[in-house]
Amino acid sequence: MSQLASTEAPIPPIPTDNVGYLDEAYIINLPEHSRFGSNYIPPSEDSEISPQTPNTQDDVASDVTDEDWEELLEQTQQILVVFILPFIGRWLGRKFSFWAWARFVEWYYLGLRPKPFF
Repeated sequence: MSQLASTEAPIPPIPTDNVGYLDEAYIINLPEHSRFGSNYIPPSEDSEISPQTPNTQDDVASDVTDEDWEELLEQTQQILVVFILPFIGRWLGRKFSFWAWARFVEWYYLGLRPKPFF
């Protein structure tokens, strides 16, 4: 079977210093797409970082609503864990214990009865 010739050039080894760390001069001289990956979009020169605009009333109201919602979820979770789950567990535990005891009694005592003669 013949091997296909690769059109890609072999990748040269990455230069390192005497300790084994990457050589910073090599990294700085790389093109941006090699340094940052193929998905990197360089910032345009005319775009400036705009200063943070102060929060509007809608943003503040939204933040307060989000905080209230999170607090409500936490309180609901605490009520569920502290009150409802133990109550359900106790109720199911009693139901199961009565059911298991009834099954045991039927098995144990019905197994010890003398068989009828008729």
